[in-house]
Amino acid sequence: MGLLDRIKSATSALTGSGAQVSISPDPLSYDTPFTIRITAVIGDKDVQCSGVYLHIEGTEDVQIPNVRVASGDSSTTRTVSASNRTFRMEYAIAEAQVLQAGRSYEWTQEVQIPDGAPPLYQGPLARHSLKALAGIDCFGNDPDSGWKELHP
Repeated sequence: MGLLDRIKSATSALTGSGAQVSISPDPLSYDTPFTIRITAVIGDKDVQCSGVYLHIEGTEDVQIPNVRVASGDSSTTRTVSASNRTFRMEYAIAEAQVLQAGRSYEWTQEVQIPDGAPPLYQGPLARHSLKALAGIDCFGNDPDSGWKELHP
C-alpha cells in the first residue's frame, strides 16, 4: 500500500465516509408512537461498529431583532439569539457488528414523544422544533444522517 493509499484510508476512517446513513420518519405524532426507518449503505470496505443509534431532540430557538447593546460609551443594534434543548431521547438500535461492504441495512424504531414535551410552534420571535439523527458508532467520525426536522 502506497503513501497516498494510506492517507486515503486514514481520511476515510476519520471522516466517516465508510457508510451513508439516512432516516425516513413517519409523520410526527405526540399522541401515538410513530416509526423512524434508518438505512445504512456501506461503502467498499467493511465497517466495524460498536452499534447504531438514534437521537431525538426538542429545541426552542428565539431570535429578537433590533436589540440595542451598550458597550462603554457607544451602543449598537443587533439580533440576539438563544437556543434551549427541551428534551433529548437516545435509542440503541443495533449492537456491535461488522457491516459488510457493498450491502444496505435497514432498522426501524418506534418513537413515543414523552409526556410534557412542548408542542411544535412557530411564532414571530420563537419556535419549538423536533429533530432526529441516526448514526453508526465506529472508530473515527461516526457516519450519520445529519439532523432532520420531524413534521406532523
